Amino acid sequence: MTTNISEVFNNVLKGARSLLITALVQLTFFRLNGYFVARRELGANRLASTERFTPYVDAQIQARVVKAGLMEIVLYDHVQGLFHVKSRRGQTHRLNLHEKKCTCGKTLIYGFPCSHMIAACQHRCVDFRLFVEGYYTTHLL
Repeated sequence: MTTNISEVFNNVLKGARSLLITALVQLTFFRLNGYFVARRELGANRLASTERFTPYVDAQIQARVVKAGLMEIVLYDHVQGLFHVKSRRGQTHRLNLHEKKCTCGKTLIYGFPCSHMIAACQHRCVDFRLFVEGYYTTHLL
């Protein structure tokens, strides 16, 4: 890992140090252009797809769905949406579906539901995707 901007710049221009300044500017332009063309195509493909969330959130949610299937759920209050969720390791968490809060705090920190909240949503037949923050959706792009 680099520690300052000059090291970053040196790593980008490896192999180009012996070039003339015009060739160096040209090389930098074409590398940047190639990067942005590839990113533009990736973004356009993502917008054209029917996927609702970013790849990072999709992967995280899938992993949490697997974990949620192994949890024990106790419903305390159906009207207020209060649950007590116990994991396989014996950890217990309280959560409130109406306020989107869990005692683990992961939902608040990451902006998408923790495995406890997913387990509670599946127990109540609620779509847990409603608890993902809007900035993770591809519809905002």
